[in-house]
Amino acid sequence: MWKCILWKELNDFGIKDRVPIMKIHVLLILLFFVCRSYGQGDKPFSTLTFDNVIMYQFTSSQSIDSMYILDTIGKLSTSITKKIELTEQEVKDFKSKIDNKKSYGAVTLDCFTAHLGYVYYLKNKIMAYITISPDCKRLHSSIDIPAQKQGKVSIGTDTYYTATGLSDSFISFINGLVSKKSVYEARN
Repeated sequence: MWKCILWKELNDFGIKDRVPIMKIHVLLILLFFVCRSYGQGDKPFSTLTFDNVIMYQFTSSQSIDSMYILDTIGKLSTSITKKIELTEQEVKDFKSKIDNKKSYGAVTLDCFTAHLGYVYYLKNKIMAYITISPDCKRLHSSIDIPAQKQGKVSIGTDTYYTATGLSDSFISFINGLVSKKSVYEARN
């Protein structure tokens, strides 16, 4: 049945030669994997493949190379002061928060002084990272986080989001994790 419908549709578009169904299956499978890899879905950190997550304390500055946990060429910050490997349960809890719409929605402050970085590894290769500035209610992620995009405003052809800041409950969660791990003095 599929073959008949597919060949009929192909012939309707002026394709005279029969395209082997196997080629189409291969194309559909490739399309599925490309969409899954690059589309990331609504919960990108829940679908990310990794084997280890490290939480780093670091000192940032306004220089682009030291503002985030990774510099512009993908190397770890040179100002790391502590490195803590998260447990499986801590990673699971963090993932559920980072992909949750309730973790965002606050208005951000006009600053970005990051203190924390979370780096996701697979076989010692960096797969993704998140840099967090709890004081400014901001985070920067190497992967787009759809849950963070709240308060959409459109002016002409420009679109921006006004409520991308970290919620109080998410900041409390981060501070609790930090305090538990003694990474730095938790801020309220």
